[in-house]
Amino acid sequence: MSLVLSTVAGADVSDDLKDANALQNELQAELAENQQKVNSLKEKQGNLESEIAEVDAQIEDISKTLEDYAAKLEEKQARVNELVTQMEDLNVRIDDAYKRMSLRIKYIYESGSTSFLDAILSASSIEDVINNIAYTEEITRYDQRMQEELMGMLNQLNANKKEADQALADIQALYDAQEQERKVLEDLQSIKYGELAVTEEELNKEMAAMESLNAELEANADKISELSSQLDNMDWLDDDDYNDDDDDGGGGYAPQISGSWIWPLDNYFYVSSGFGARWGSFHAGIDIPAPEGTPVKAVDGGIVVLARWSPTYDTGNYIVIYHGNGVYSEYMHLSDIWVYDGQYVSQGQYIGAVGNTGESYGAHLHLSKGIGDCYWQNRVDPFG
Repeated sequence: MSLVLSTVAGADVSDDLKDANALQNELQAELAENQQKVNSLKEKQGNLESEIAEVDAQIEDISKTLEDYAAKLEEKQARVNELVTQMEDLNVRIDDAYKRMSLRIKYIYESGSTSFLDAILSASSIEDVINNIAYTEEITRYDQRMQEELMGMLNQLNANKKEADQALADIQALYDAQEQERKVLEDLQSIKYGELAVTEEELNKEMAAMESLNAELEANADKISELSSQLDNMDWLDDDDYNDDDDDGGGGYAPQISGSWIWPLDNYFYVSSGFGARWGSFHAGIDIPAPEGTPVKAVDGGIVVLARWSPTYDTGNYIVIYHGNGVYSEYMHLSDIWVYDGQYVSQGQYIGAVGNTGESYGAHLHLSKGIGDCYWQNRVDPFG
């Protein structure tokens, strides 16, 4: 009865540990996805802030340009006011000249012709002839000067008016164009600020989700620690699915944990990539090249806590075995898996086959050693 109860209790704890590790992997995957979203949103936030700063700078430049145009417009308006004053004076002079011209025309009409012939015929002496001719020429020159003065003033009036109209039109057009561009930029600025607000809201939501996930991960890690301790204090007995007829190195008794790992592959000992820094990152295990299908052995006795395909990580088919005392082994990129969650395995038992699944560039076994509750974050050299 004691043996049966121990077996049942051990199986329950094993199942709980398996579930806790599975949950931890799911939480890790979710956290990784969440981190990607956070990174993406932070990048978007940075881009929006840069774009807003650029738009702000453009608006500031246009505002300065508008100030310059406003000053020029004021300057031109002063010139226009000056021209208007000149035109008013010209209008007075033109009116005066017109009145004088009208009187002159009326006088000529009323007094008759002032030709040279009239000047000669009306003279009583040669002296009168000379004086009349000189007088007639002077009158003619006066009429011409009056006409030229009047035409000059009219031309100046038209020129001034044209200059005033053109000056105002040019400056106003520039001002209107700049004002329109500023409105476009302000609309763009408003849109960017709106996008930034939405991005910050999404970022805050993802940060809150990350905080919640981290709390759940921490709580689940405590649970894994507790279950591991319980399992370490129990007799490791196999379950009903694990029997003496298996020819894969297993047996019907509790697996022996040596605490010393054996090499996981027969006849293949070359390590293509060791534990440590690699390609600007960190390689948390060792890579052992071997033909696809080469059998993989459990490095020590223990219980399978995970045996599955990973849809989110780069591991492909992988197996995690718990060896007691907070020690885990991980086998990645497998082409086939020959064990299942919760199964006890013995040291040297074949658990799967070398493959090229997940993020892999050639058939090989990736072997990792994890320590502690968060073994996936605390890996050490498997044979260091």
